Amino acid sequence: MSTEEDSALIPINQLGAVTPRRKSETKKVATPDGHTAQDIIREWSGYLHERTGAPVPQTMAGRLAKHVKALIHAGYNTNHIKQALTIWTVRWFDNPLLSPAHLEALAYKLMADSTPEARRFQDEFRSAVSALRQYTTAAPPPASKQEQRKVANAQAQMGWRERHAALKRQEERL
Repeated sequence: MSTEEDSALIPINQLGAVTPRRKSETKKVATPDGHTAQDIIREWSGYLHERTGAPVPQTMAGRLAKHVKALIHAGYNTNHIKQALTIWTVRWFDNPLLSPAHLEALAYKLMADSTPEARRFQDEFRSAVSALRQYTTAAPPPASKQEQRKVANAQAQMGWRERHAALKRQEERL
């Protein structure tokens, strides 16, 4: 056997049985404009290496590549992924314990903010939430313990009719 044939065969047990190597049949997943996770990470790590002078650790690049690949599978475009990666990097410099899993939330926010329909929906949702706040806010409690005691003593001395009237007045103010 020649050395080329030997490199194509690997032993599968100690008895010397051999089997041909199988090439991995994984398909490269790419964004609509043709960028793969490997391309995006290579560009990002090259940029960081230029700016910081330190190479990006392979373990970190590998973890990020896994999340970038998931984003590509989910249908995010290259610009949203690159912007999310940039924002994640800035936040990572402030907090090195930041997980790469935050990339998806960042990419989603960037994608949601990119269309006029999404921005209109967000504005309508914010106005609806602010309208609901008036129903969920209650009167603030008295600030000091002394004021709380005064209120409790006044309520204890009132009869049920006075307490009921005081509650109605308080509800009308809201």
